[in-house]
Amino acid sequence: MKAIEDLDFQAEVPLYYKIPASHITLYYYMGFAYLMLRRYVDAIKTFSDILIFVSKTSGMNTLSIQSGFLMKKHEQIYSLLLICQALCPQPLDDFLEKAIREKHQEKQDRLFRG
Repeated sequence: MKAIEDLDFQAEVPLYYKIPASHITLYYYMGFAYLMLRRYVDAIKTFSDILIFVSKTSGMNTLSIQSGFLMKKHEQIYSLLLICQALCPQPLDDFLEKAIREKHQEKQDRLFRG
């Protein structure tokens, strides 16, 4: 968290926003750091923000060389979001709730059972 404290997240078009892989990776590691610090609400918000961003821009990156990397990170972020949800249930965006029900329902059920 010390490494990114000087980044301007409120800028109109931040520098990391221009390269999707850097944007996704930044939010992945920021959310993971929140998870390790036991700041589950912040982790859920971070993961939710980046998953919504990825869903809005998914059609633009399908021809990119990094599309395989982006899809792998996408799945990892969903898994971490499910872990956070199991540790500290929070309401999610409707889009994320639907995506979890469709693709990750079995994982979610196992996590909530313990």
